Amino acid sequence: MRCQNNHYLTSVATPLGLFHIYSAGEFIKRIFLPGAAPDVPFETEFVQDLAPEHPLTEAVKLIKRWLDGKDVRITACFQTEGTAFQREVWSALAKLPRGEVVSYSRLAQMIGKPGAARAVGQAMAANPIPLLIPCHRVIAADGSIGGFGGREELKRQMLALEGVIIK
Repeated sequence: MRCQNNHYLTSVATPLGLFHIYSAGEFIKRIFLPGAAPDVPFETEFVQDLAPEHPLTEAVKLIKRWLDGKDVRITACFQTEGTAFQREVWSALAKLPRGEVVSYSRLAQMIGKPGAARAVGQAMAANPIPLLIPCHRVIAADGSIGGFGGREELKRQMLALEGVIIK
């Protein structure tokens, strides 16, 4: 099924709440975490029963795989838009294994930009595909939970599913 220039949205019920997934054309563009209202174009069609070849099917499988305790990675059906710096941060973070955390400052060091911790935090806030770009794995330098769009409890739950407990 080639989706051409169509916009689609679907939802995945999880123990954490509803994840919403948005695609445009053949590419998955956004994953909305539970509690976030999907901000999508007006012409977006909600799809409940996905055909196996639908682009959204891959994202649904990856979310379920993550819930089953497996590592997940970005596949070719995802297309992220952002600045060169954001894409560099997201690329580095996407390689962080399940169950590991990193501080904003350490992530800045990993991309060769020490001192850019605040900019890394802004890149996390702009992350279009959480879970696959696992921004929930980024914590404060002092080991505390750090930010997460005002939803610290969701971040704690996501980390707990990966075996990480943050006090």
